[in-house]
Amino acid sequence: MNKTHMLAFWGKWTIKKYTQACSFFSSIEEIWEAPHRDLVDAGWNKQTIDSFFDWKNTFDATHAQRHLDSLKAHIVSYSDTTYPPLLKNIYDPPPFLFVQGLLPQTGPFVAVVGPRKASVYGKTVTQLLVPKLAQAGIVIVSGLALGIDRAAHTATIQSRGKTIGVLGTGLLDASPAIYHDVSTNGAVITEYPPGTPGSRYTFPKRNRIIAGICTATLIIEAGESSGALVTAQCAIDTNREVLAVPQNITSTNSIGVNQLLKQGAHFITRAQDILDILHIDTQTIVPKEHISLTDIERTVLDMLSRDPIHIDMLSLTFKKSSAVLNTTLMMLEMKGMIKDTGGMTYIRLR
Repeated sequence: MNKTHMLAFWGKWTIKKYTQACSFFSSIEEIWEAPHRDLVDAGWNKQTIDSFFDWKNTFDATHAQRHLDSLKAHIVSYSDTTYPPLLKNIYDPPPFLFVQGLLPQTGPFVAVVGPRKASVYGKTVTQLLVPKLAQAGIVIVSGLALGIDRAAHTATIQSRGKTIGVLGTGLLDASPAIYHDVSTNGAVITEYPPGTPGSRYTFPKRNRIIAGICTATLIIEAGESSGALVTAQCAIDTNREVLAVPQNITSTNSIGVNQLLKQGAHFITRAQDILDILHIDTQTIVPKEHISLTDIERTVLDMLSRDPIHIDMLSLTFKKSSAVLNTTLMMLEMKGMIKDTGGMTYIRLR
């Protein structure tokens, strides 16, 4: 492990400390062997210097490298050419990123965020909008949390698009399958060394990275104190586009997103709205692959709409047995044509 990567494991980095060191030393690696006096001259205060030496005296580079290897991860520093270019332009970009997978190098990049406790409406909207964005070559960025985040990642992967998941913790030794799927189709990234636990401070900081990588941030749903609003504010602070989907005013997830719309966020009701805002020619969208349907599958599909329909209602007009109906619904869901929204209700996706 080279010294630059060893330095990434010190958990006290800020962009100010990093740029101070880069301005004083000819290489960031020189910090590793620098005496106390040089770090003072570089602009570091006593508390920072003491913390650095305390950490360095106990750091085990061999163990750290083995841990990275076990995670199939690597480190990208602020000065690397693969560091996300838009992220460099925020107020406090992370000096180092721990990465599983490969960071997509071409965009545009759009963040798609919303609450963990997403409504059926929110998940449905995500599944309607994200595939068309991914097929247009947009890299979808989100936070890998339950709810809207994972719906956005999953819809992107199913559409064979690229995605980036940003963690508010260090990389995990035992992670959900979605982490592997995201890193296979893009990257899972974090500014925190492996083993760093999440806290009420790390997750809001994570949101600045989600917005900072992207040209625009799309808010699917947001309650009055939703973390998605933190991401939206980060986008506003860096003069990026904020996009919002209108909500039912009786929904608890409507307060924050409808407030964003009042404040001037772009009003989004279809994927084309986003493509127009980003000036993406719709001719660049990859055509959907042809999905073969049986006559029975097509009949059931025609019975469904974007509004949830209970299986009992379907059975009233379906001419065949309930076993055939259940099998047909299962096949349509496997083909990505419909979705079980819970409680034996279904919606049409295509």
